[in-house]
Order: sequence, then C-alpha cells, then structure tokens
Amino acid sequence: MEALSDESGFAAVLRDRRARRAQGGHRFGASALKLGGKTFAMVTRERLVVKFPPARVDELVRAGWGKRFQGSRGRNMNEWFALTKDHPWAELTREAYRHARSSS
Repeated sequence: MEALSDESGFAAVLRDRRARRAQGGHRFGASALKLGGKTFAMVTRERLVVKFPPARVDELVRAGWGKRFQGSRGRNMNEWFALTKDHPWAELTREAYRHARSSS
C-alpha cells in the first residue's frame, strides 16, 4: 500500500469539508478528522484508521482489507479498523464520517 502523505486523498478529504462539520486535529499522535469533538478517521504509522460499528470492522477484516487497530498497549480496539491494503480509502473515510454523523 502506498504511504499516505499530505498530498494524499486524506488531505483531500480534509480540504473537502465545505458542507461538513468535520474538523482536523490529532488523536494518538496522528492526523485526524473529528466530528463533534470525536475522532472518526486518522492516519497513523502511514495507515488509514477509521471508526465503524464492530460488525463493519469484522466485515472489512474478513474481506482481507486490514485488521483491527491496536492501541498503544497492544489492545485491539473493536470499533477501529486499520487499512493495510490498497482500497478506495477516501470512500472508507467518507463512510466513517456518515457513521459518525448518524451516531452524534
């Protein structure tokens, strides 16, 4: 998977928030997108990490697109998915935004 950079699609999603309430910020030392103060997507260790319902994370893991994100203590975080393969990740970021919006 190509490393994500400031010129990547993640940066494009950050710029493309004219009609969104999303805000940029940091979480776990990573660049992050937040809605209502809560992170729904971030780039850490050059990987996209998004927040979804556990069932969606399970689906993405079973499909082989990535794995559950592990926090700093190595604990799997059931609602966080870390993309490890090429995938239209901007689409996943937008899906995570929609999930965050419906949960707030």
